[in-house]
Amino acid sequence: MKEIRKIAVLQAAKVVGALYLLGSAIFFIPLTLIVIATRNSPAVSSAMQKNLGSSSPLFTLLLPLLYGLFGFIFSAIACLLYNFIASKIGGVRVEFGQE
Repeated sequence: MKEIRKIAVLQAAKVVGALYLLGSAIFFIPLTLIVIATRNSPAVSSAMQKNLGSSSPLFTLLLPLLYGLFGFIFSAIACLLYNFIASKIGGVRVEFGQE
């Protein structure tokens, strides 16, 4: 058994932030395109057009950046907490198999 005693905070936060950015971009970019394409469609009800008109495509394109930023910040905080707790009570134990 190996013990994870410390996590490299900045590296872990960069990876998690990038994953959040990529994962949310996969969702929000197509959503933005749908909003733009259906904004003035006659098939969309007037109430729905009003709601679609109030949502800015620029804002929905910025959401992945916000997700990435907050993913970075909160994973850095989580890593710092893990490092502190692991120094007091020990880290997570992991067993690796042989190839």
